[in-house]
Amino acid sequence: MLTSQQKGNSLESAVRAIETAILRQVPGYHEKTFRIEGNKKIKTGQGVRHEIDIWVNVEIAVGYTATFIFECKNWKANVGKNDIVDFAEKIKVAQAQKGFFVAKSLTRDAKAQAKSDSRIEILLVRELPMDEVPGRMQSFHGIFTEVQDRRCTITHGYEQGTTTPVDLNSSVSFTMGGREHDLSAYLKEWIDEVSGKYSAGFVGEGVYPFEESRFFSANDVAINQERVKQMTVSGKVEVRRIPGVIVSRFEVATRGRVIQCLVEFPNGASVIMQELMVSHKG
Repeated sequence: MLTSQQKGNSLESAVRAIETAILRQVPGYHEKTFRIEGNKKIKTGQGVRHEIDIWVNVEIAVGYTATFIFECKNWKANVGKNDIVDFAEKIKVAQAQKGFFVAKSLTRDAKAQAKSDSRIEILLVRELPMDEVPGRMQSFHGIFTEVQDRRCTITHGYEQGTTTPVDLNSSVSFTMGGREHDLSAYLKEWIDEVSGKYSAGFVGEGVYPFEESRFFSANDVAINQERVKQMTVSGKVEVRRIPGVIVSRFEVATRGRVIQCLVEFPNGASVIMQELMVSHKG
């Protein structure tokens, strides 16, 4: 369940994605000719602070820019007249050419108030029901792998090989091709490469043991000045399927629609899959 702040942010994110796509399709426009800012930009007029949901600056010619602002209300209740009055003041303070007020519904007085100001355009938005969300978005997921019981052993010498374990947290001299390297970083990259194979070709959830060896020619690799013939890493990889959550599913009248699915991984990383369709001709 999204909080009221998350609900508001989800609509702002959707509108920002749609407007960015609209501007990108205008011939000659790219990220250097327009700038879209979110995250509640603050403008102050006569000592009064005004919070602006989305701020758009567009370069219409060399040395000339136009400003547009957006107010996003992801409310179940109707937007009232006073909200439109407040928005008109924001347009004035921002010195914007136009303001777009995005909402699900408005009172009769709010609609009349908006019509009285030519700078204001109402954009009605609806939240798409889940049966209009494509199955590929509803089933979107991420694969999370976690390596357990990491181990490394090395075989010294070429005549009488001796196998010994390596302390992965120890600081040792590790040379390869005559150059000094960080052994911990080398082993981490190697183990990550091995474990990545399980997420790249999803084998199903579970815990899988692994073991992989690398062989080196004489004098190519040394640990603490002792030649290494073979190095082996082993351990277990836990594979988990992390389902996504639909965080945004809006259609903004005359502009477009966007669906966003978020996957949050146990390690704090996240990924968003977005499906966007623009109906407005920029």
